[in-house]
Amino acid sequence: QTTQITVLEGSNWDGKRISELNLKQQHNTHVLGIHQPNEKSFVVAPGSSFILSPKETLIIAAPASAIPQLNAAAQDNTKNRSKRTLSWQTPNV
Repeated sequence: QTTQITVLEGSNWDGKRISELNLKQQHNTHVLGIHQPNEKSFVVAPGSSFILSPKETLIIAAPASAIPQLNAAAQDNTKNRSKRTLSWQTPNV
């Protein structure tokens, strides 16, 4: 199935090379092209060294069962979430 997946700023895909995502190995997915809104261009059959940027839309061929996982990964912004540790301090009475 062919679908579009947009990379969100701060997502796990933001700033990664296509090869780092292991799309073919993990999801049997092929990137057919990438729409670059900032460049107002379309890259056909991008190479594995292509670095993804926010708001780029990947045109991919993937099994229908893999598409929800791919969307979630492209839009998950846990990369930039800071981890906070809460601690309790006893007030001085």
